[in-house]
Amino acid sequence: MTNQVCSEVLVHPAVDVFENETSYVLTIEVPGATKEDVDLTLEKSVLSISASANACIPEGYSPVSGDCSARRYQRAFRLSDDVDQSGIDASVKDGLLKVVLPKSVAAKSQKLEVKEG
Repeated sequence: MTNQVCSEVLVHPAVDVFENETSYVLTIEVPGATKEDVDLTLEKSVLSISASANACIPEGYSPVSGDCSARRYQRAFRLSDDVDQSGIDASVKDGLLKVVLPKSVAAKSQKLEVKEG
């Protein structure tokens, strides 16, 4: 068997988007990435997400065959004016990146008073 060199593969990770009254939440699949491997940038209302994960090669072994590859995850999202960009929060756990995008005060629904007359 020939020795195969692991290369880096660019991955467009799966993303789910959820919403409640106060925020939007993005959950992004980044298996193998830790918080040190994740990079979030916000520029001109575009949230860019980049993460990396090394190939899982057992210590003392070298790859011979298969799909071992380091992965680079990348996604970008244009944020609307509904998002309070100063309050964005992110965390990663068990291969899932969670990004909370709080809604701006103007975007939150509110009960309006109805007057007689």
